[in-house]
This record gives sequence, structure tokens and C-alpha cells, in this order.
Amino acid sequence: MKKILFSFLKMNTAGTEKSLLEILRRLGDRYEIHLAVAIPGGTGEKIFPENVQIHHIKGFSRNVALIMEPKKEIPRRLLTLRWRSGIPAAYHYLRSVMNGSLAEYAAWLLREDRAGGRNANPALDGEFDLSVDFTGPPGEYLEYYATNHIKAKRYASFIHFDLDWVPLRQKTSEMVYDKCDGVFCVSELALDQFRERFPKYAHKGHVLHNFTDNKLIIEKAQESNSGYAPVEGALNIVSVGRLTYHKGVEYALYALKALADDGVDAHWHFVGGVVEYGSGKNPYLLLAEQLGVADRAHFTSAEVKNPYPYILGADVYVQLSRSEGYGIAMAEACILGTPIVATNAGAAQSLLDRPNGILLPALKKTTRPEDVAPSIAAAIRRAATLPRQAPSLTPLTPLTELQPFLDLL
Repeated sequence: MKKILFSFLKMNTAGTEKSLLEILRRLGDRYEIHLAVAIPGGTGEKIFPENVQIHHIKGFSRNVALIMEPKKEIPRRLLTLRWRSGIPAAYHYLRSVMNGSLAEYAAWLLREDRAGGRNANPALDGEFDLSVDFTGPPGEYLEYYATNHIKAKRYASFIHFDLDWVPLRQKTSEMVYDKCDGVFCVSELALDQFRERFPKYAHKGHVLHNFTDNKLIIEKAQESNSGYAPVEGALNIVSVGRLTYHKGVEYALYALKALADDGVDAHWHFVGGVVEYGSGKNPYLLLAEQLGVADRAHFTSAEVKNPYPYILGADVYVQLSRSEGYGIAMAEACILGTPIVATNAGAAQSLLDRPNGILLPALKKTTRPEDVAPSIAAAIRRAATLPRQAPSLTPLTPLTELQPFLDLL
């Protein structure tokens, strides 16, 4: 039985994790599957198939602070006289930054994970038939781990993000793609960007859209204990995803104000927690208060286990992302037949080729929320008049798209 190792940062239950889960389901028990996780404790680890062997990369999991915030953690260690770890960390990190790649720093963090080291894992020391960096850019540490630390016959990497919006170190990317036998992009846009950015490796690129479990999505959308409470008689708008800069939440809040100014009783339900601002007050709630729409903007807790009743129950599903790799929540809205308004990011152009989908222009880095709010509000009002479609069991991604990946085995 052939062995495949997937490397991943942290297993939560967002779009990228769902994408991996659906690929594993399609691989079934035909292969020996291993999953190496850099940061343990994610809620998604509990939902993976039983045949998947999950391992924690100790060199990373024991040094999370040195990975996530090296510019803060290294001085802190030096100031607290932790010289044995602080001085080497500073040395290898600074050398890596000066050399234009964090590969050397990653190798230092993983020094005890190699065969014979105190963190060595026998299950990861042997040779795999395929090693896959599933996180992809900008996950520089895992890019190094999957293609240089792990011994394998063949290597692959995924791209889940819009390369125009994520920071890349060209030197690391070229080192990774030089070794990869296949680079799998989750949208045509991502593939075009990869080929433009790395023409030397253009022949290695393939499109592999995210898979979805339509039957499961439709079944879970019918559950009544999700916590979704639409406002009766109002226009209920739903957006699903981590509340981060790339999701364009401020555009939604300005559009909500534009709807209110037009006399529309609209309520916007944001499903997904704020993940990038620590323990302070939700910055988007603060913005909603400043705009006078705090009573119309409803934010859920960090992670809703079942977002599908929200999507199914919405009058309009809206995704105003600055960037997307694919846009799996938008795909789920397509499956459930909800009218959709979305910016042209990720796979939106192909997903919204439907009677009740409205595609908005892509957001530029200079686009101001107050300038586009009226047009977004107008699109939402128009979408609310479009017919809801019946939930669909037809796969959005054909199984044939997986073949180039299987060919690596």
C-alpha cells in the first residue's frame, strides 16, 4: 500500500481543512494516509477518517511562538536570559531573513525531529511515496518541511490563496517548486497567477477545485439546533468565514449602512470568529457602532459547527472577499440554492454562472468601502428578488480533476 503524507498548519474546520477532508474521503482506504500537523489542538482533528494517522511536528508545536511571532519571541527570550534558545534562534532567524528564505530557520527548529533526535517520530522517518505541502504559501515553514525535511519519492504542493494578496519569499517558493512534481491550484485564477509568477514551473501546475459533500451539506442545513435566528420580516443577509482582512468585512458594514440609509430593514449575520486581533473587542463591532448599524450586524462566536442553516435560511448570501483561493462557503451556498452576491475573487466567476448569482468587480487594494457601498447594496437588493434554486446533489467538481494528483502515485 502506497504511503502519502499531508502537512498542515492547524486543523480547524474552515475551507482549507474541509478541502483536505474531502480529498481524503475520495482517497478512501486505498492508501496509507498520514497527516503531519504543525500546531496541535485544532477542532478539525476529531473529524478525520479513522484510517488517517495524525502526527504532531514537535519541532514546530513546541516552538509556536518562535514561528508565529519570531520578532517578539526572540527578544523576549533574550531579555529573560534564556540564552540557550534565544541566541541560536536569533542567529538562524536573522541569517534566514538576510538570505531571503526562512529555510535555514525552519531547519534549526526541526533539528531534533530528524531520525535519532529526541523528537524523532519513527512513523515520519521512513520514505513516503508522496509528500504533500497542503497548506501552501504563505506557509513557509511547512513548505520547507514537506519538501526538504521529509523523504519521499515525489512531492506536491497546493495553492489555496490569491498570490497577489499573500507575502511570498521568492527564494523559498523556487526551492519548493523546483522539487515538486505537481502544484495544485484551487481555481483558474490561482493557476494563472502561479504560471505568471513562476514561469519556469508552469508545466507543473494543475487546477484542482475544492470538493464538496453535497448530500451532507443539504442534510445539515435542515438541522434546527444551529442557533440561527433570522429577523422576521427583515432582509436577512449571511456571510460565512473567518473575520479577517481578506474577507472584506468592512465593505459589508458600509453596505449595511447604505441599505439602512435607503430605508431597507436589513440584518447581516456574520458566521465566523475574529481570529487576528487577540482578546480585544471585535474591531468590526466597533466599526458597526461607528456607522450606526450595530443593532443590524450580528456576529457569531468563534466557530459555528454547522453554518449551513444560516446559508439556507438567508435571503441573500454575500461574499465580499478581497481575495480567495476557491471560496468554499460560496460553493456551499450554490449547493443550497441561495441567491448570491460576491466579488470576483477565487472561483467566483465560474461558481456564479447561475440564474441567481451576481458577480461584482474584484476589490483593489485602493478600493474604499464608502465608495462601493451603494453598488453593493443595490446588488443585494436585486439578488433578494431572484428565485431561490432547489438544493443540488450534482457535484461542483468532477472526480476527474483528482487524476493528475493520483498520477503522482
